[in-house]
Amino acid sequence: MNKRITSMLALSASIFLSSPALSSEKDSAFVPFYFSTDTLGSTVGVAGVAKGVGQPQAALFGMGLYSEKDSYIGFLSAFNYALSPNVLFSTQMYQARFNDSPYYLGDQGDNNSSFESQTITNSDEQKYKFEFKYLLPWGAVKDHGFKGAFLPSRDVRNASPLASGVSSILLTPFYSSRALDVYNDKKEQAYGFTLGFDW
Repeated sequence: MNKRITSMLALSASIFLSSPALSSEKDSAFVPFYFSTDTLGSTVGVAGVAKGVGQPQAALFGMGLYSEKDSYIGFLSAFNYALSPNVLFSTQMYQARFNDSPYYLGDQGDNNSSFESQTITNSDEQKYKFEFKYLLPWGAVKDHGFKGAFLPSRDVRNASPLASGVSSILLTPFYSSRALDVYNDKKEQAYGFTLGFDW
C-alpha cells in the first residue's frame, strides 16, 4: 500500500504541473481533504501546488496528512529549477510514519499465503530522489536556452535531435529506507543513481 501511496503522489504532482510553466503569473491552489481507511483510520490533510515560485518555469507541489492512529505522510516535490543555463534540478521527498499497519513479511507474501497471514507493526519510511537534467546545447536549447524546454509549441524541422527538439542527459541519485518496529528498527535501505538520455 505504501508504494502505491508514493506512486500516487508522484503521479498527482506530474498531472498538476504538466502544463507549460513560463507564465509570469504565479498560479497556486490548495485543497484540504478527509478520508478514512482500515489502515490509517480517519485522516485529514492538505495538498497544494504553486507555479512560478522563485523562477518562472519552476513549480512546487506538497502534501501532508495526519491520521487518528498518529500516522502521518509528508511529500514535497520541486520541479525545473535552473541551476545554470543548461542544468535543471527537480526533486521528490517523502517521509512517513505508519502505526499499527499490516505488512506481509517473508512467507506471508508468497502467492499461496493467506490474506490474514500478516504482521501488524509500526514503520518509518523515507524516499528521496534528486534529478539533475543537463540540456544539450542543440535543437531548441541552442536557439532559446533552457527556456526552449518549456515552449508551448516547437517547430520540428527534421528527425535529427541536433536540429530540433530538446535533448538532455539525466542524472538521478535516490535513497529510500524503511524501519519496522518488529525488526527492532533495523533499517532496510536502497540507494544509487540512474543515468539516462532523453531526446
